[in-house]
Amino acid sequence: MDWQCPLCGEPLKLVDKQWCCENKHVFDRAKEGYVNLQPVQFKKSKVPGDSKQMVNARREFLSRGYYEPLALKLSSTLETLNTHSSIMLHDLGCGEGYYLATIAEQLSNAGFSVNASGNDIAKVAIQKAAKKYKSHSFCVASSFQLPVADETMSSIVQVFAPANPEEVNRVLMEGGLWLSVEPGPSHLKQLKQAIYDTPDENHPRPASHPQLLIEDTISLSFDMQLKNNDDRLSLLMMTPYFWKVQDERRDQVLDCMDILTADFVITIYRKCATALV
Repeated sequence: MDWQCPLCGEPLKLVDKQWCCENKHVFDRAKEGYVNLQPVQFKKSKVPGDSKQMVNARREFLSRGYYEPLALKLSSTLETLNTHSSIMLHDLGCGEGYYLATIAEQLSNAGFSVNASGNDIAKVAIQKAAKKYKSHSFCVASSFQLPVADETMSSIVQVFAPANPEEVNRVLMEGGLWLSVEPGPSHLKQLKQAIYDTPDENHPRPASHPQLLIEDTISLSFDMQLKNNDDRLSLLMMTPYFWKVQDERRDQVLDCMDILTADFVITIYRKCATALV
C-alpha cells in the first residue's frame, strides 16, 4: 500500500523507515509497522478516537468470536459481488483490525488476491492492529481526510464508524463496492432495556451521493450467549452505554446480559461511472 501525503496530496514512498513525498514531507514508520498520517493541526482533540480501555475491551470481545457472523457475512458478500480476482480492500475506522483481517483471510481462502489496508484516528488501536496483522497496511488518519489516492480501492468496509461519502467516492474505483454496517433496530436491545426506561430503536440512514448507488441492503440478526462476566463487561466497555451505567448498577446490568441480540444492517453501495441526473 502506497499512502498519500496528508499535507500536499502527493504519493508517499517508503525510504528506509520513513514515508516521504516529493515535497519533502516526512512521516516516520513506527516500530509496529504503521504510519501516523494525522498531522497535529488536523486533530480535534489531544488523544482522538477510542480510549485504550475501549480498544482493549473491543479486542477482547471480538477475539471471542461473538461478532464473527458479521465478519463472515461481509466476506461472503464481497466474494459474491466482486468482479475481479484482485481486491484492493480498505477498512474505514478499522480499530484494532479484526474485521479487516478476517475478511482478507476469507477472501484469500476463496482464491482472491487481496491487498488490505485500514485507518483509524485512535493511535492505540492502529498500534495493536499493525502489531498483530503484519501483512496488512495501517495508518493513523481520519476517514474524512483519507491519505489514499483517487480511485485506488475496489472495496471499502466500514463497521460502526463515521464516514464521508465524498471521500469514499473519491478513493473507490469505478464499479467499486462500499459495505457500510450500522446497528439495526434490535441491536443489543436487552442491554438498552436494562439501562433506559424507554430505549430508542436504531434507524440506519443511507448515505447520499450521486455516484454511490445502493445495490442491496442486508439485515443480519442473531442471539449471543455471553459465556461469563468478563465477556459481558468487555462488551459493555466497548459501547457508549458504559458511561451511562453508574458503578452501583453495573452488576445488575451485567446480570441482564446473559443473552443479547446482535442486529446489523449492511448497506451495499456500488460506484457508478457518472452521477445520476
